[in-house]
Amino acid sequence: MIHVDPIEPNDENWKQWREDAKEATKNMTSAAEVKEAMYKRGRDKILELFHDKCAYCESKITANQNLGDVDHFRPKSRVRDEQGNVVTIDGTHPHPGYFWLAYDWMNLLPACISCNRPRKTAKGEAVGKSDLFPLVDPSKRARERDDDIAQETPVLLNPYDPKVDLSKHLVFDPVIGTVSGLTKEGKETIRILDLNREGLRDERQKRAIAAEDAWNFYVLAIGTKNAPMKAMRLQQVNQFMSGAEPYSAIARVAIENARNELLGAIAPTAADGP
Repeated sequence: MIHVDPIEPNDENWKQWREDAKEATKNMTSAAEVKEAMYKRGRDKILELFHDKCAYCESKITANQNLGDVDHFRPKSRVRDEQGNVVTIDGTHPHPGYFWLAYDWMNLLPACISCNRPRKTAKGEAVGKSDLFPLVDPSKRARERDDDIAQETPVLLNPYDPKVDLSKHLVFDPVIGTVSGLTKEGKETIRILDLNREGLRDERQKRAIAAEDAWNFYVLAIGTKNAPMKAMRLQQVNQFMSGAEPYSAIARVAIENARNELLGAIAPTAADGP
């Protein structure tokens, strides 16, 4: 998972969708009125913002997954906590869901089916984002459209949120391809989304090796007079650093480690003098 700047598209189709979504939301009173076709109209542009990747695990969303799912970060209908229990209001009525955010593009994230859909692991553990939306302080949960959602502190990490420094919650190991949680939010995000699932670790590991190779080839190219070669190698490194490549989070760590190793090798020692 990497932070993605929520830069809103500006083309006419997007603007029309936003206007239509605003109008459809105006008089909406329940999740029963939410239309799947409406929120999916923004899917392609939102997917572009994430470089055609799952917002959570950074896997490429491919055609055989039907372009993946459009996940509502704040669920549009039923809401469950981290134990999978249905969230209620005053212990009686089920939470109505954040239906008023059903068409809000800042609440829509592209997700692969492995991260988003409920399933069981080989150990029988329930995973998948689905309608899970636990809060650090459940008493501050918004219940209706006039409530201030800024008062909520989600347990799940949101790659759109500029206030969340993902590096303080997640740490990636490029050698074995795993991610570990440094906080409750990080640990729960990993658990709920099953971010260390088999296959995903292997793909991250391969991408980390590719990123380190890209950096080392760039360093070698610096010492040559071949300007096109240097430009090509730099572009390859920048693909990882910009987040365009799958699993860029772990690739960035691999590049930083390789860079630090190089700097350590060329730094003068006490014996060398100033």
